[in-house]
Amino acid sequence: MTPCVTLDTVKLFVRVDDDVEKPMLELMIGAATGLIETRLRRAVVGDVEAGAVCASVEEVPQDIQLAACMLVSYMYEHRDASDEELRNRVMRSMMLDAYIDWTGGKDADESGAA
Repeated sequence: MTPCVTLDTVKLFVRVDDDVEKPMLELMIGAATGLIETRLRRAVVGDVEAGAVCASVEEVPQDIQLAACMLVSYMYEHRDASDEELRNRVMRSMMLDAYIDWTGGKDADESGAA
């Protein structure tokens, strides 16, 4: 899985100036990307012909980047947040539905839960 947002973008969003939190932010970026890809039922960055949204992180739509930043920010501020909290409190209010693969690529319900 290729991250759907850069570390520099996330650092700006969560207002982190140093690299002390770098490993934790990278972990959260990976988790946010995974949650988004589960919701979308497809990869964000990857082989477009195979169904990915785009081919490189530079091409990721801004609303998906913002969604990833919002997820990382929530995880950063609420380090004890559960997957269910992230789905119910954060994911539901995001603008990701336009990118969902409704063709049935993955077996997931409308909430993005597998």
